[in-house]
Amino acid sequence: GARFAVTLAAVALCEATLHIDVPGVTPPTTMEHHELLRLGVVGVAPVVTALLLVEVVAALLPAGRRLRTGGAAGRAQLDFLSVALAVLLTAIQAGLFTSYAAGLMPINLPVAMASLLGVTALYVAMAQWITRRGLGEGFAVLVAWSVCRLYWTAWDEPSVALVLGVGAVATVWARRLSCPVPLPSAGVLPLYSVQLFAAGVTLLDLLGVPGTQDILPDVVVPGGERGTLVPVMVGVALTALLLDRAFAPDADLARIAGAQANLRRITSATTLAYALAMAGASQLLMPVYSLHGVISGALLTAVAIDLFDAARGHHAAPGRVAVWTFTRPLEVPQAVARLAAAGIGAHVTGLSLATLLQFFGPFTRPRLWV
Repeated sequence: GARFAVTLAAVALCEATLHIDVPGVTPPTTMEHHELLRLGVVGVAPVVTALLLVEVVAALLPAGRRLRTGGAAGRAQLDFLSVALAVLLTAIQAGLFTSYAAGLMPINLPVAMASLLGVTALYVAMAQWITRRGLGEGFAVLVAWSVCRLYWTAWDEPSVALVLGVGAVATVWARRLSCPVPLPSAGVLPLYSVQLFAAGVTLLDLLGVPGTQDILPDVVVPGGERGTLVPVMVGVALTALLLDRAFAPDADLARIAGAQANLRRITSATTLAYALAMAGASQLLMPVYSLHGVISGALLTAVAIDLFDAARGHHAAPGRVAVWTFTRPLEVPQAVARLAAAGIGAHVTGLSLATLLQFFGPFTRPRLWV
């Protein structure tokens, strides 16, 4: 309960920044889109961009890879670089904002700049507070909050793509207990579920089911044809599979491959059922589909599952502490198995989001609690 309250309070504080005007800015009373002048207008975008940029560069450079796998000390250095870059990106965006606003209304540049930078510092502090005292990984919770807010404020009608993303991850999570190896779905499955859905729609179209091609989301690629969705998703799934194998010890590859195959079989029937249901729905309403909706739904579901798993684990053993932050999700079941063999109880938080985006480590780090 206390950890959930911390997470809720942090998100509420961040939400409050979107209802307070930027200090030093005096907008005309007749100006439209007044919400663009709120204190949280820059949002979490600079923080997330900085995290991903640092993580990608670290993955490409030998020194960065050593930091990614160097335990808490290595992660601390990467986190420091991420925060510094986030401040720089915020300063750039704040400068562009104030320069644009100065031509339209009275503005106190130093006060406005300092306020926008202060909000970024607040978001970073809230994310760290959630990670240490609340439920889930702080940055992931803030990203999920921003995505939820986007859909809440711009919801015209239910997006079937969003439902697909939710269903794909929720199905894999609910059925993963039947896996012979306790892996976090081995990374490829949420992506595989989306790809399988697209392939199932194509199969239904070939079988003559009317309206099936209309339920495929548009993909912005050269040519923009709907038919490119399937090969795109196949490529993404194969990339995730290669990353799984790159991160897995050789001795475990056979067991991991078997676990993945078992979960694919479990997921196939459900994703095909999604395709059939959406084919029928496309005959009854104007579809609102997008690949962005699929990814957003999957992300939100993964964060929600992580919070549930964290709450359940902390409730079962409130005295446990986090002793390690993993950057490789496939190491988690090995560590838990070794601890169990030694008679040490443990639980893990953060697996679902790491499963979805396991190549990136900034807000996808499973934590082992003993």
